[in-house]
Amino acid sequence: MKVQRIGRAGSLLGLIILAAVIWYGPSARMLVAGGLYLMIASCLCLASVLLAATVKVKQRRGIADSLNWAQGARAYAFLLSAWQLAIVGLLNIWAVDYSRNPVVFALSYVLAVLFIACCSLMVRVTDKSNQAGGAKLLNYFGRPRSRSLFFYGFCYIISPFLFVGIRVFFLSRPSPAPFQPPQLCLLFATLSNFISTGMVIQRYRQALPDKALASRAIVLTVCALISQGVIQMIFRYSTYMYVLSSITFACTASSLYWLLLARYRAFPLTTEQGSSGTSVLDSLGSGRASDSPATGPDTTTRTRNGSSAKTQ
Repeated sequence: MKVQRIGRAGSLLGLIILAAVIWYGPSARMLVAGGLYLMIASCLCLASVLLAATVKVKQRRGIADSLNWAQGARAYAFLLSAWQLAIVGLLNIWAVDYSRNPVVFALSYVLAVLFIACCSLMVRVTDKSNQAGGAKLLNYFGRPRSRSLFFYGFCYIISPFLFVGIRVFFLSRPSPAPFQPPQLCLLFATLSNFISTGMVIQRYRQALPDKALASRAIVLTVCALISQGVIQMIFRYSTYMYVLSSITFACTASSLYWLLLARYRAFPLTTEQGSSGTSVLDSLGSGRASDSPATGPDTTTRTRNGSSAKTQ
């Protein structure tokens, strides 16, 4: 995604979060149900917009380096995670006082589709060929297949349950709690997020780990889940929603961590220099492009006479 689109999508998400806070502000019980997820989503959204703006300014000034690729990829990962957490927060808000509202019914399914789209975009990142080691497609009966194909197949399998939920909604008697639109849509979001996270981990499990980032991600996840658990006990929210939201939050944090470990080849190979790979994490502590070669499992180097050699 281009940095201009990242900025627009982030600004749109910020407006949605602000509108939700203003609309549900008078009802503290409803806002608190998803307020923590909205707050974390707004922080990720702000980070995404700022990174995209930084890359955009550099492009206007004609500054092209591998650091731009790292910052752009990091902004994209932050943006997708922010959308996912914002959707979880809104679904939790609507589940507090659901009274067969057709507007909530329609918006819940729209958000479920958006969540699955975010998961699909995360999976598509893993299939990009401009990464250290290439695309690394999955082998299926001896043939390479993209991870997106498997993810779409999973979505096709669970799609009939969406129609079951629609059918239950239009019944004359009250819908069971798991089949109410917010709960059912959160279930679909959790399932799709679980599958996409597994594919992301499978792609980057051989990447160089970052213990500091992993520690921060674990601490943030544990603190968020404990805080939401305390809120759930105080206000007596649905335990079913809390469990699904916790799984989704953990999967989103895990996907974000592994996506930040991706290394991208920003420039083509030359006869003088090897393929340079810039990690998304390199931009955290460095203000310039990395000069070190990519350390991915498949690194191709060129000699001065033009011959190439691949090392494992």
